[in-house]
Amino acid sequence: MKSRLVHETPLSDQAAVQELPSSEYCTSKAEGKQPGYRLHAPDSPEARALLAEQGLGPADLDRALARLERTEGTRVRAIVWINEDGVFGTSRADWQPDRPDARDELLIPLLWLKVHELLGRVPEGSTARFVKDGTLPGEARGGATVYRMAS
Repeated sequence: MKSRLVHETPLSDQAAVQELPSSEYCTSKAEGKQPGYRLHAPDSPEARALLAEQGLGPADLDRALARLERTEGTRVRAIVWINEDGVFGTSRADWQPDRPDARDELLIPLLWLKVHELLGRVPEGSTARFVKDGTLPGEARGGATVYRMAS
């Protein structure tokens, strides 16, 4: 898979990653849920459910990543995790969480909003506006929005 860099986060700068059941990973505590910021393996049932919740399938994600590479120059060679916030990828095709150097790899996070923007489902600039002032598409005009952000 290919994609453009939106933001890079080295795993070594994050809390220790420990493997949990169901290919989930814990990096911090989330209020109101089981402890941990849940990250699901891309082939897990949880990840498939999150894609479906966004109205997306694997082919949509592939198209979004291809467009990201064409338009912004960032390559995502492997999807590492998927969660309620979006998709986390890496430019390394053979990345594995159990490799000794896995924590040194930069992650490329893509909010679901960015994925929808890359697919043309929301206006261009929607992600930048959200990052700047928290406004989701449709909110400026007082309309309802279908883009759920994790709480």
